[in-house]
Amino acid sequence: MAIGNGESIRFWHDLWIGNETLAARFNRIYHLDSDPNGSIASKVIKGAWHLNWNRDIVGGRNVIALNNLTDLLGNPNLVNKPDAWVCNANKDGIFYVKDSRVLIERKLLPSSQVGTSWFKFVPRKVNIFLWRFRLDRIPVSWNLSTKGIEVDSIVCPTCNDDIEMRDHLFFGCNVACDIWHKIPIWLGCGLPQMSSWDSFVVWLEGISLPVTSKN
Repeated sequence: MAIGNGESIRFWHDLWIGNETLAARFNRIYHLDSDPNGSIASKVIKGAWHLNWNRDIVGGRNVIALNNLTDLLGNPNLVNKPDAWVCNANKDGIFYVKDSRVLIERKLLPSSQVGTSWFKFVPRKVNIFLWRFRLDRIPVSWNLSTKGIEVDSIVCPTCNDDIEMRDHLFFGCNVACDIWHKIPIWLGCGLPQMSSWDSFVVWLEGISLPVTSKN
């Protein structure tokens, strides 16, 4: 927040100095203030800080907290203009929805340093699935459990031999292996041994399909 005249910013409860509110940082002496909801302006008299306490501040911890608060505040610097919110997502300090969206995406959404392959001879929905597969965003039991979603078991329900992770489900499970063995017959091409996404992409990018197979 940008401090102007200090009339609309609460001294203890608004975040205007440091990385947390003064009420949270100096909780012991906050409860001793006779006006805990007062604004910054109400705490300044004749250009100096003036805090009213319910009782004298005594005791080692309270005195130390008051000294630290005094050092943090320094001298009040109020100006004759309204207080304002300042957005730190851009250089001009003005709030824009776009800047907030970019900031949220950067903090929360996964990013990939590798470019996404797009295979022209498969349907768009298959390409989208492959993109999610590459980022390991398939809702297998293991991924669901790491997100805090309760699942009955993380063991593959098809073969009961291993944890249901991405590579197991598509390359390690015996049912998946049987399907992979049938694919060369359907496509009329060779199929190497595959056990992971990388080996799958190497094969997919180098595959040469007959025209009838592509259709």
